[in-house]
Amino acid sequence: MSDIYKLKRLNFIILGLIVILFLIGITKLLQVNFSSEHYTKLINIAGKQRALSQKVIFEVKNHHCSQNQDAYEKLRIVAKEYFDNNKELINFIRIYKLDLESNISQNANIKEFIKNINSYIQNFNEKSYQDIINNRDDIFNELNNFVENCESVYHEKYLNSLKIISLIGFVTTLLIVVYYISIFKKSLNYLNKYLRLINLEKDNIKNIFNSLESIIFEKNKDGTYLFTNNAFYKMFQENIVGKKDTQIFDEKTTVKLANDDLIVINEQKPTSREIELHVDGKKRIFSIKKFPLIDENGDIKICGIALDITKEKEFQYKKDELNEMVDNHIIVSYTDRKGIITDISKAFCRLCGYEKYELVGQDHNILGAHEQEALLKELWECIERNNIWHGEFENRKKDGTIFYIESSIMPHYSFEKKKLGYMMLAKDITDKKLIEKLSITDSLTDLYNRRFFDEVFEKKVSIGIREKGKVCLFMCDIDNFKSYNDTYGHQMGDMVLKEISKSLKGHFCRAGDFVCRIGGEEFAVILTILGSEQLDTFANQIIKKVEALSIEHIGNEPFNVVTISASIVVVDFDKTTKIFSVDDIYKMADDKLYYSKRNGKNILSSLHIP
Repeated sequence: MSDIYKLKRLNFIILGLIVILFLIGITKLLQVNFSSEHYTKLINIAGKQRALSQKVIFEVKNHHCSQNQDAYEKLRIVAKEYFDNNKELINFIRIYKLDLESNISQNANIKEFIKNINSYIQNFNEKSYQDIINNRDDIFNELNNFVENCESVYHEKYLNSLKIISLIGFVTTLLIVVYYISIFKKSLNYLNKYLRLINLEKDNIKNIFNSLESIIFEKNKDGTYLFTNNAFYKMFQENIVGKKDTQIFDEKTTVKLANDDLIVINEQKPTSREIELHVDGKKRIFSIKKFPLIDENGDIKICGIALDITKEKEFQYKKDELNEMVDNHIIVSYTDRKGIITDISKAFCRLCGYEKYELVGQDHNILGAHEQEALLKELWECIERNNIWHGEFENRKKDGTIFYIESSIMPHYSFEKKKLGYMMLAKDITDKKLIEKLSITDSLTDLYNRRFFDEVFEKKVSIGIREKGKVCLFMCDIDNFKSYNDTYGHQMGDMVLKEISKSLKGHFCRAGDFVCRIGGEEFAVILTILGSEQLDTFANQIIKKVEALSIEHIGNEPFNVVTISASIVVVDFDKTTKIFSVDDIYKMADDKLYYSKRNGKNILSSLHIP
């Protein structure tokens, strides 16, 4: 009822103020009645046309500079708005037959401006653009003069009406006073109805609160609960209105809640806290937010919302557990869009021997990836198109040890689908690579074995036949090697095999050369062709190098040192019509090798076809 009394008192005050504010009321009425609908609207339309003309010029300049589709679309939209407003302006003047000195529809400059805009939009005409820019001040002045003319006519036509409007204002004010007195009682009825609506809205708000799963509560300053929604009762099976926290929760929880209440009351600041409670024998975690609420009497109350976040916490725990497992056991790294490492798993760090801080901020070149330039180029071309790249990398640990990984590299996106960089998942295939190497490598000499030789030589011959290229096979054999073993022993014989293997590998070291041990003391090299006229000289050099090792061999007369006999066969499929098989070429090289042995050893025999 205090509100109704205040309303009554306010009404009487307003009634007295009407007399005092009589002149102010007349002035306000003059301002309202002074406005003319037609001229006011005309001025607004003309003012808008003036502004739109500048906006069109701006968008024309913007498009002319950027030449992109977005700028063109903006220009079309603004131009359409300008044309529509111009049409509305002309129609408005024609329909209401307004008395104006200047006729905007007949203005030559504005007509030319509209024509140039249309021309530029349709053809991007450079001349139209220059005309628009050069005449922009004229257009603005024309429209500005038109607006000023409208305002001048507006004031002139209605200046003589001030006395009449003043009288109307006076009479209207008296009518308002009479109207106010006549509806005073009715206003009280409306006020009572409004109060009932407020109470109804309060009930509706309570119903909304009761439908929520979150717990909503209100306390007074001493901590007594004034209101809770149904969610609290459903959770705890207890009505706490009129009770305090000490009557509901344990001492430890009560102390935490009381501390938050003091902050809200004394400092009038919101608080946030997570609390563990046991409900039906199960641990539940609640996020409680409290904030001050001031009532109509100025008293501070505590309003709060409690959310059951148990499931979210369980999910976060499982997520953290999974992340820990991935970090410890999965080889994974993240980079930005330039390939700089932003995060890397512990498993990866253990594999490569670096600490995490040593890798973050570096690129993968720190692991020796830069040594595989062609592979890196293929990788970047793939992932920059947002595709997934699969492949193998040879890397180097911190201590220099080589290790191999099989990798999948893919784009990495944020929650908003923004590309952050790239993610690599990998597995250690070092053991697999070692097994593969053992399967194609001779264990004594570390050269390729006979199995590898057969596979590669067959491919080389097939490519030579198909592409009309050259195939070159070099073969050599240690002279009188059985005699060496009989004289010096097999251990020394193995040493000789290693030394000659080392010499062969160092001599035939170009890309595409494959040095193989194909028998006990027999070696073969699949060579990359440099030119047939150079091959004999190049092959003879290795014979001299082996002899220069000066490894004693008294059973190899007349040299008395370890020597080799060799052969080389070159087949140019571009110049011969005959097709030679793998066996054909191998037999020719073998025959030439035995020819060297029969003719004094420590020499090279060669065959070039054609």
